[in-house]
Amino acid sequence: MAATPKKTQQQALKTDATQKQARLLIGKAKATADIALADQDTQIAGGLMQLQARIYASPLLEKTTLALTLLDKAQALLNQPQGQLKTLFLIQNNKLETLWQYLQASADIQLDSPTWMLLIEAFANDAQQNPDNTKRAERVENLALRAWHTSLLTADQIRIAKALILLRKWDVCLNLLGSEPLPNKSPQLNLAIGQALLGKNHDLEQAVKVLSQVTNSLPQSPQAHLWLAMAYALGEQHRKATQHYRTVRKLEKPATLTWWHGTLGLAQSLAAMGQTQAARKILQVTLTLYPVIGDDALTQDLIQLLGKLQK
Repeated sequence: MAATPKKTQQQALKTDATQKQARLLIGKAKATADIALADQDTQIAGGLMQLQARIYASPLLEKTTLALTLLDKAQALLNQPQGQLKTLFLIQNNKLETLWQYLQASADIQLDSPTWMLLIEAFANDAQQNPDNTKRAERVENLALRAWHTSLLTADQIRIAKALILLRKWDVCLNLLGSEPLPNKSPQLNLAIGQALLGKNHDLEQAVKVLSQVTNSLPQSPQAHLWLAMAYALGEQHRKATQHYRTVRKLEKPATLTWWHGTLGLAQSLAAMGQTQAARKILQVTLTLYPVIGDDALTQDLIQLLGKLQK
């Protein structure tokens, strides 16, 4: 329901009042910082400049350039790097071009794991929204390599691996993880290894080996079964492929993209085994029940396959 004019006016007044309070706080912080500078108390002055920068960079004011200038002054006074705060400010205000230039000029920047994750995911989202711009994906690759060699938690490694897989950076993923299953590690990392092996078409037999282990460790994972099914299908082991495609359809909620990929793969493998009628029936029923797919390329593949099966 759209907001009424009265509610919109009330929200605007509330925002104006909050912005006024923020500016008053900045004014007080600046005045106190000036006094501290006069007394040569650089630590207090630097801390107050950092506070002003935080307020200016907040969604309330979005004065990113001014915030960065204040951080430079705070850095000089505190004699402490402010790279992490600068990075967070630029992510928060979606200044990715400025952020990329800053990161390129700051090869030795020190960031904690959560900031690396926010950074990589921000650039990964940007790359996904601009799939024709290969430089965007290359930026994610660069950042992933830089972050990987810091003290990352396994959960963070999984998030990086997933971002690389989504961007089809198979080589980078294999360079970071290797091609052998990782013992005593999360199965999600091994899933990324299997996906990268299959995506690169590097070693189909090895991909099947890794993905089989993953499905044993994660029997309720639709993604694991989907990728193992695709590996079997590429190796023309369609009977095994159909088993895992059926498992995908069983585990995954109907009409999701993963479920649709499982449906398409199942129909393709059935057709490859000569079970044309079964393949046609699956597509006819599912397209009737769920006519909206939500992915143009997948929709075209499904319709083209159904057309071939009806000839």
